[in-house]
Formats: sequence, structure tokens, C-alpha cells
Amino acid sequence: MSPQHPAPTLIELLERKGASKAEFSEAIKVAVSTSRRWRTGEVIPSVPKALESARYLGCSLKTFFRAIGQDVSGIPDDLPEISDRHDQDELNDDLQLVEAMLSETTATLAKLRQYRTRIKRKMG
Repeated sequence: MSPQHPAPTLIELLERKGASKAEFSEAIKVAVSTSRRWRTGEVIPSVPKALESARYLGCSLKTFFRAIGQDVSGIPDDLPEISDRHDQDELNDDLQLVEAMLSETTATLAKLRQYRTRIKRKMG
């Protein structure tokens, strides 16, 4: 994600859902201390618990893992299904995300083109 659009933390995802840490833990059947250990990076959740968490929070697995501090760099972003979006705020958020991704992609492509040019020059 770009610096303009920092990744949400697990607490922020819970706030968006309007759920407490206790409600989250109860819904996915883990102790509150377990979800705290996820947030601190002390423990990484199992795949089934990560899936349950993402479903509960209404986010992608990548967003969930990023929210608990895991390095997800190099993993392609999940694009939301536009047809599933009805709320104007969600659409605005999606548009900002897509614009940020396009900006990052454009910058990366420019750097790659420069790098390619330097390689070709060295090759003769």
C-alpha cells in the first residue's frame, strides 16, 4: 500500500465492523489473548483461523495478514468486486486505492524501463 493509504490495523478493521476484541475472538473461537498475540506478531494464526478472521472482518486474507503486521510485499493486491460495492464511501475508498495502485505501478514501470535501458547500454 502507498504511504497515502496506510494499511489498517486489526483494531481498525474491528472498529470498521463495529466489533470489540472480545466479540471478534468469540466469533472465531479463539481466546482474546490469542488474537492479541496475533496483533503483536508473537503468533501467526493458522490458515483456517485466518480465513475465519477475514470472513468475519469482511476483508481479504492479504489485508488481514497485513493488519496483523505480516509482510505481504510481493503478493498481488486483491481487487474488490465493484458489483458488490453499493456504499458511496466504499466506492470512494476503492477509487482512491486503485488510483494509488496505478500511481505505484506507473512509477515502477518507469524505473524498470530505466533499468532496462541501462542494461541494454552495458550490453552494447
